[in-house]
Amino acid sequence: ADGAPAYKTAAVERGPLQAVVAAGGTVNPVRQVSVGSQVSGQIKELHADFNTEVKQGQLIARIDPESILYRVRQAQADVDAVRAQALQQQANVAAAQAALSRAKLDAANAARDLARQQVLAQGFVSDAALDAVRNTAGTLAEQVKVAEAQLEVARAQAASAQASIGQREAVLAQAKVDLDRTEIRSPVD
Repeated sequence: ADGAPAYKTAAVERGPLQAVVAAGGTVNPVRQVSVGSQVSGQIKELHADFNTEVKQGQLIARIDPESILYRVRQAQADVDAVRAQALQQQANVAAAQAALSRAKLDAANAARDLARQQVLAQGFVSDAALDAVRNTAGTLAEQVKVAEAQLEVARAQAASAQASIGQREAVLAQAKVDLDRTEIRSPVD
């Protein structure tokens, strides 16, 4: 009351020293990682929440994969269908090669027949019969050209079918990647 300071005294003792620091504010992490998904959909399973401790590679959540599974199945069916078409085109190439061989044999036979008829044309074969043999030989020679063109078309279709296989396999691979992306995993501990 008279303005002099007041002191409190105590006996000296040995004991633990306690220091308490109180502070206010926001705690920031050393490393922060945003986790998301590259595919959209409804969450089917949730294995971690905000501030949950996780290990790298641990499954955090799973997006419902049903629609993506259907896309994978559709893409697989497309690949199978295109492979079947490619086999069919290869069979068409073989058939076109056989047709070309047959046309060449027929043309060669007609050419030999024409040569014989021309030798016999000196009084033994009528002009009409000789003209008929010439027409047949010419027609069969043109059929060889047609068969060659059909073979080239069949080869082009087979090449196109092979290219389609690559395209469909790429779509299938993308669908499988999207399916894998339905599992959201922790990128870090």
